[in-house]
Formats: sequence, C-alpha cells, structure tokens
Amino acid sequence: MEDERKGPRKHIEKSITARLYLDTERASFMSLDASVGGIRLQGMNRVDEGAEISILYDLHDDHFVEGRGTIKWCRERSGLFEVGIALSGFSTSSDAGIAEYLISGENSGLADRGEKRTHPRYHHAAKIYTGGYEADLFDLSEDGCGLFAELEMEPGSFIALVFAAGEDLLKAHGRIKWRKPAEAAKGHVYGVEFWHINTQSRAPYQKFIKRA
Repeated sequence: MEDERKGPRKHIEKSITARLYLDTERASFMSLDASVGGIRLQGMNRVDEGAEISILYDLHDDHFVEGRGTIKWCRERSGLFEVGIALSGFSTSSDAGIAEYLISGENSGLADRGEKRTHPRYHHAAKIYTGGYEADLFDLSEDGCGLFAELEMEPGSFIALVFAAGEDLLKAHGRIKWRKPAEAAKGHVYGVEFWHINTQSRAPYQKFIKRA
C-alpha cells in the first residue's frame, strides 16, 4: 500500500540527487573517540583501508551533520571492528560547533595503525553512518518523498537523507513505507515517510517545496 501523505506532492522535473544512509546496525558505527582531524569508530562491518567515504554524524534527535573522510585502518576486536578515519572536512552547511570541535580548520588525521595523533582525544558516543548511497528524489511533500535507488531496501527500514535544495543542504530521517521495481531502470522506486527533519532544515524545506 502506498504512503498517504499530508498536503500535495510536488513533482520535480529534474530529480534531486540525495545522499542516502541506512539506519541499521550493519550500516552504522558508534564513535569511540574524536580528535582534530580523526575519529575512531566501532561497528559490525569490516571496511577497506584507503577507501574514501561520506559520514553522517547523528549527534542526537535533532542534530546531525555530514562530512568526509578516509579509512586509515580497520581491525577486528572482540567480534566487532574498530576503524580509524582521517577526516577531510564537513559540509559548509553543517553545524559549525561540531565541525570546529572535530577538525578546527586543521587536518592532522590518523597517522598510522597505532592511532598516533597530535591533538587530544575526546570520548563521546555519537552514532555515525558511513558509506552513503546515491538516490534520486522525484517528488516531495511536507511529510515525505518519492525516491529511486539501485540499492534494495526493505519496507520499514529507517534511513537518513541529505540533499541540496538551492543553496541549502537539507537533512531528514525517514522510514521506507513501500517499494516497487522501477519501470525504466535497474533499481526500485520507494515511498518515504519523514519522521524527523533537522531543525535548521525545516524553514528552507518549507520554502523549497512551495516553489518547487
């Protein structure tokens, strides 16, 4: 059954490319510590050293920011994987406080497998999604969106989306309500119900869908 959304849907003539993050145990990590330019994570997935990844910090219910980094090392410990990431920066639309806290305009990174860092480490337990997938948004409404992705996701899955609307970088959490095969391309069409839009994104999002 397709989603029932409040308010009209705004169909987008030229689809918007979004970064999509899965909110599952196997797609997310918990941060163990952070310093200027580097973070250490723990999760269920092995990741490849040298890989360039996108990162979504889920600091708390109303506060998550997007960044970039490089996998410096990955090792297994007690049935989980610890990962060292050298941060290369955060989106300019991300919260300045966390960006300054983690990188402070300097990118010392993680020097080696011994995690030797030139700046103090701070321990915190933020949830972090790594990797990220591309998805195309083709309609938007006040409480949801339609998207196309080659990635196969199950209805009921929770996701995070980051996409540009004009000069604004908008961020939302949502849940997959339905899925069906795409007719003209390899992949699936999904109906997404938003259950949370980042506070800084709410006003720009309302303006965007009114003029879309």
